[in-house]
Amino acid sequence: MKAHILIVDDDSRVTSALRRTLAYEGYQISSAMDGEGALAIARTKPPDLVILDLMLPGIDGLEVCRRLRAAGDGIAVSSLTGRWRWDSSAHAHRSRWCGRPRGGPGNGGR
Repeated sequence: MKAHILIVDDDSRVTSALRRTLAYEGYQISSAMDGEGALAIARTKPPDLVILDLMLPGIDGLEVCRRLRAAGDGIAVSSLTGRWRWDSSAHAHRSRWCGRPRGGPGNGGR
């Protein structure tokens, strides 16, 4: 059985595109639209990988990542974001990150 991936993004277009692509490849997919939902899913059905938007309503992605790391489950986290500048705290908490292309879903066509 392939890995369980948790997609966390408040943009349903991004979540839908990732869900379709990854499910097609056989991965088990869960998704959340905010940080609290992501943490609840991670507690009940721990994922192998979290694809995490950093700019979420409520608890932001960095805090979600901090809490996942603090739990000590060793969950891999890949950050997906429209932010193009990084501070050291962002680098310290993620396993990998990927910037959204300019003009792509979720960043208003900028």
